[in-house]
This record gives sequence, C-alpha cells and structure tokens, in this order.
Amino acid sequence: MTFSKEVARKAFHGSDIKYNPVLHGSGDLLTQEHCDAINSVARNYDEFCDLIRNELYRLPLTNHYFQKLIEARLHQDLILTSRVIASFLYDDNPTEARLRRIQGKVGNLDSLTEGVGIPKDENEGQEADEKLLDIWSEIFVMDFILHNPKLEFTNVERVVRPKGQPQVDLVAEHQGNHYAIEITRIRKRDFWGSTLPNGFDAIYRLENLDSLRRGLRNKLKDKNRQMERFCAAETTTFDKRLLIIKTSQEEYQDGSEVVRDETRTLFKSGDCPALDEVMLIYDIKNFDWLR
Repeated sequence: MTFSKEVARKAFHGSDIKYNPVLHGSGDLLTQEHCDAINSVARNYDEFCDLIRNELYRLPLTNHYFQKLIEARLHQDLILTSRVIASFLYDDNPTEARLRRIQGKVGNLDSLTEGVGIPKDENEGQEADEKLLDIWSEIFVMDFILHNPKLEFTNVERVVRPKGQPQVDLVAEHQGNHYAIEITRIRKRDFWGSTLPNGFDAIYRLENLDSLRRGLRNKLKDKNRQMERFCAAETTTFDKRLLIIKTSQEEYQDGSEVVRDETRTLFKSGDCPALDEVMLIYDIKNFDWLR
C-alpha cells in the first residue's frame, strides 16, 4: 500500500473504530484495509509526520496557533487516536474556518495558546490530546457566541492576567450586560472513565446517572470557585457571570437532554452562587441557556 493522505485517513478511521466502538455501532467494522493503513503509518512514520506538517501548513491560522503543540504531539504515543490531527487531513477544516471568523473580533486572541504545554512524556499522547481539545473547544465557543443569531455577543475578549492571578476565559457584552465567561469541556472520562454508555437507555442506568451527577457537580463547584476568585480580584463589576460547557456531540448524541436536566437541577440547587447562568453547547446549532 502506497502511503498517502487517503491511507492516513483510513488509518485514523480504523483507529477510531478500534478505540471508540460504541460511537460506530455494528455498521462500521474494522477491515483489513484499515489494518493495512494503520501498519503503513507505523512503517512510514517520518512520511506520515511530514504529511501532517504539510497539511497543517496549508491552514495558516491553525498552523499559527497549533504548530508547536502539534510538533510535540507527533513525538508521542497513540497518534492515530488524535481527532485534532485527523481533522487536518480534510479540505474543509472547521477550526481554520472558525479562526477566520473570529480574527479581529476577539481581543487578545494571540494569547490563545500561550502557556499551554504538551506533556513531555512520550506515553502521554491522550493527555496531550485533551489539551488540544480544550483549545479547540474555546475556539468553537468564541465563534458560537459571536455568530449564532440567537446570541451575537459583542466586545469579546480573552482574559489575560499575570501568572498566579485568578482568571476566567472571556469578558464580553450581551444586550447591555457585561459578562465574565468561563469555558469548560465535558469529557467522557469526567463521568465514565474510558467507557461510554452504549446508547440512550444506558445513560439512564442508575450507575451512569450517579456518575454523571458527580461529574457535573464537581465541575460546577470547581468553576464556581474559579469565578468567585476572579470577580473578587477584579475592579470591574460584572452584570452576569456565565459558565459555558461544551459537550462532545459524538459522546452525547443520545444524551443531551439528560445532561441538560441534570445540569439544571444542580445549577438551581443554590450550590453555585457565583454563577448567574450556565450555557450548554452541544453542536454547531443546538444549545441550552439556563438562567
């Protein structure tokens, strides 16, 4: 098999079937062609890395923010599980499009990857991917709140404070209100470790609901403390303090209502007084705004 972009795509697809079988179900099976592609990447790893570098280079904004991080990630394990790197192999790269849309509309955008470090251990590839996905989520959210016609926030700016000082991700304006905004991401390991519930019914199982509640409760309390410390240290008064939670549309395609209902219950319990509002963003169109 000749090494090419198509081979790399096939290798990533095969790896995703292997490591995320629940997302693919019975209709998407690991084939010999997938296995050949995975083996081809292993045999031609230097060529594979050059391909990724070239594909990243054709995405000027993505390359600007991610190049050093991606270079470090290429020297770590489980490279074919990286959905961020896999996305570079497709012509319509959503991250590049989002970065184009928010350029000039978000203050301090050049600070996006400042201070973000990829773990140095070559066996921490999946942890490195989590950091890449955190940045991806922030880009997604900034684009979403600026351009979703039901939102259209203005004067969005990334918060930059000296190291060690409390901070949140953004400040912005919406309908005359001055917002402090913290962004977080729901990850499968927040709730179920390395295993995803298989379909809608599994999410309602008691053990999964209990795990879901614990994960959400811990996340809301942690972000409540962060928002409280930030606002106490600021001289500016904020009209609204908003937590935005980006969920993974693949991991929660069957369970967005469950996540919403459990989040609303916890948010309304009074345990998070420093948070005035919580927004759940599921995909490019769907969100819930709890106020």
